[in-house]
Amino acid sequence: MVIIYGQPVEYNYVLMKSFMFSSCVSYCYEMTTCAAVYSLADSDTCIVFEFGQISSLEKFDGTSEKIMGVKMLSANNSDCSGSVDGNSIKAITVSTCISQNDSTTSCKSTYGGVICGLQTLEERDFVVSVGTPLISLQSTYNTFGFWVNGKRKELCKETNISAMGRM
Repeated sequence: MVIIYGQPVEYNYVLMKSFMFSSCVSYCYEMTTCAAVYSLADSDTCIVFEFGQISSLEKFDGTSEKIMGVKMLSANNSDCSGSVDGNSIKAITVSTCISQNDSTTSCKSTYGGVICGLQTLEERDFVVSVGTPLISLQSTYNTFGFWVNGKRKELCKETNISAMGRM
């Protein structure tokens, strides 16, 4: 399942569900007839498309509030898109601030990869366990952060305490 910013363009019958997007993605992933899901960010309603019900979609950059989960076929007919050996989470260290577009380009040119964000609690815990020791290696800053893909929500662009810690 691939998560993108986008919206359906050509489709027919749809199934409406009262799920937040993450639950909708899980529902689709478990449902053998589901091809894609669509929702507005932070909405509690999602649209489920079964195979044959959606024929095209429009992909946006990371500024859209419209998101889709789309099942993809594996080119090598395996259950996994890659080897289970090794680490699929990579880091790119930079000495200056870069934009999301720059980081996407760097990820592609350095690793041949695509920035996808963290999908599970296990991935989050892995990033925390790798990143935490790095904090003690620096003494220049009072705070230290890691950017894990994505654009800041509008709510968190404000400098208020209620936005702290939200993803």
